Amino acid sequence: MKTLIIALVLFCCALATNAQTPSLVWTQEYPPSEGNHLDPNELQVWNGGLFLGGYTNFKSHVIRCNSVNGLTQWVKLDTTFNNNSIASHSQLNVLAGKNKTVNVSHQAANNNYRLVFRDASSGALLNTSSVYVGAPFLAVYGDSVVVVDVLNDIIFIYDEFGTQRSSFPIGANITAGRHPKVVGDKLTIFTTSFNGTYRNTVMRFDLATRQQTWRKDFMDSIGITTDGDVDSSGNCYVGMTVTGSLNPLYALWFRLCKLNGTNGAIIWDTMWLPNGSSAANEENFVQGVSISQYQNLILIGAQIRRDSLQWTSQKAGYLAAFDLDGHRKWSTRIVQHPQYVLNHVQGVKFHQGYFYALGKSFDNGQNPLSIGWIKKYAPDSMTGIQNQNEIAEKFSLSQNYPNPFNPVTKIQFSVPKKGLVNLTVYDILGREVEILVNGMKPAGNYEVSFDGVNLPSGVYFYRLKTDDFTDTKKMILMK
Repeated sequence: MKTLIIALVLFCCALATNAQTPSLVWTQEYPPSEGNHLDPNELQVWNGGLFLGGYTNFKSHVIRCNSVNGLTQWVKLDTTFNNNSIASHSQLNVLAGKNKTVNVSHQAANNNYRLVFRDASSGALLNTSSVYVGAPFLAVYGDSVVVVDVLNDIIFIYDEFGTQRSSFPIGANITAGRHPKVVGDKLTIFTTSFNGTYRNTVMRFDLATRQQTWRKDFMDSIGITTDGDVDSSGNCYVGMTVTGSLNPLYALWFRLCKLNGTNGAIIWDTMWLPNGSSAANEENFVQGVSISQYQNLILIGAQIRRDSLQWTSQKAGYLAAFDLDGHRKWSTRIVQHPQYVLNHVQGVKFHQGYFYALGKSFDNGQNPLSIGWIKKYAPDSMTGIQNQNEIAEKFSLSQNYPNPFNPVTKIQFSVPKKGLVNLTVYDILGREVEILVNGMKPAGNYEVSFDGVNLPSGVYFYRLKTDDFTDTKKMILMK
């Protein structure tokens, strides 16, 4: 039976790999601004900007790029620590309501960490704050920063200026983490725990009561890495790396499951071999998970390494897409630079009907240059815009529904002739929040979804603009 199951998985992988893959819009590379090493580990998308977090020549950096074309807008290095002693740390997030970025810098020599706050538009340094934690991972809770300390098993909450407001224990022997998520008052931690054996673990906390709601330990496999995303109902989509042997060096399988947001119970569960091989020399790691409810897709970003005991060109980036019911749509390998040893996908994000894959290529033993890159994809099935194939008699912009909404709403509009169409969401101060549509559209009636999961409650406006028509309406996000 086990042989039959593995054969079926391999067969399904072959079918999925040959399925239609997404269309590449552009690729932009980001060489180091100083030295010879750039390591981008974190990607956030907000207000027309792509924000890359990581380190350049052992200085923590934040890079802002234009989300339309990927061109660099600014690069900021943290020089507050001396002697180039800042080690790699990947955490970066955006305080949307305050137009701020926050990232973590780590001084390896003294094992010091600090939160660094910048203006998200200009990159100007606003303030820094020392945090006395070990291996912190960040999430945003309204205008506050949640710091998950995986070394000391503590959750801290800091305000927008870096002042600690509260803390409470995690109560678990966690050893690693990826990207904690906050939806409403609920914090979800995707991690690896250790209690004699490494396990993939997901935990849910109520930040209002500071209590753990549920915990799910995957006891049927040895876990290596865990990441995930959360939908508007609180359900979790968990991507995991698991091993088929007792040696944790060999990370063979990828696993994806959906957990009930109320109790953590498994709703569906699937596993596959990303390289199509169950040999003992595979080393594969899930690096990122992103979902889009209105596009009905889950995106997995990863690195896959065939023959982990040798430095071969088989070490590639990897993308896979599933629908929200766990059915695999496609998968593809990415080798940005074949002459480089490693071509990782470091993170993935959906945004405005596109998705972005952040990666890095480095170290072939001859050329020590390490570079970062972003790829933007826009397959037709992922635009999030539905043309209802009806004749539009006139220009119109309808009231969104539902309204108020939390956090997803739909907006309908009509254009009676082909032309350039722009649909943009603004906050109450008139600042651009998200561009929903921007391009040439044929005549028709359209419906587009807007997801405010990362925005604070409040009044927002959306404006439809064409060469011959402009209209603006108000909507209310109420969490």
